[in-house]
Amino acid sequence: MVTGCAPKHRLASLLHRTVAVVLVTLLALTVVPAGAHGEVVGASPSPGETVGRVVHIDVIFSTRVSEWELTVDRPDGEPLAGQAVQKADSYLSFETAPITEEGQYIVRYSGIDDDGDLLEGAYAFVFEEGAPPPAEMPVDLSVLEDDGWAWWWYGLLMGGVVIIAALAGLLAEKLRRLRAISA
Repeated sequence: MVTGCAPKHRLASLLHRTVAVVLVTLLALTVVPAGAHGEVVGASPSPGETVGRVVHIDVIFSTRVSEWELTVDRPDGEPLAGQAVQKADSYLSFETAPITEEGQYIVRYSGIDDDGDLLEGAYAFVFEEGAPPPAEMPVDLSVLEDDGWAWWWYGLLMGGVVIIAALAGLLAEKLRRLRAISA
C-alpha cells in the first residue's frame, strides 16, 4: 500500500503551488511593455463608410506622428488634388475641394510613431451623391485616448487566476490519489 503525505503537507504543497501560480501571473501582468505601436484610432470618413459631401479626410493616431505622409487616390487610381496638413501631433487631415466623382477612394498614410517605428496603412471609403456626410472628428482629442484597464478588471482577473490555480491544484491532488489507489 502506498501512503501519501500527511494532510498538512498536502495542504502546504497545494498552497505553495497556488502561490507560485499567482506570483507568476502577477509578474506577467505588471511587466510594462517596451512601447505600444501607433495605430489609427479615428478616421472621417471611416474605413468602409459610404458618404456624401467630402471636403476633408481626417486620420487620428494613438501616438504622435512625425515624417508623415497622407494621400488619397480617386476611383480611377489617380491622386486626389488637395493638401495634407497636420492639425495636431496625432491628427492628420487631407483638405480638398468637394469630391464629385462617385466611387471608392483609397486613403494611404505613413509616418514614424513615438517609438521610431514605421506606421503605415490604407483604407477605403465610398463617395456616393446623396449619402449623408461623414461624421466630424472631435476637436478635443482626449475623447479618443485609451485609459487602459480599470483597477477592478485586474482584481477580477486575479480572482479568476486564483480560482483556476486552486482548482488545478485540487485536480492534481485527485489525480495523484487515483494513481496511488490504482497502483
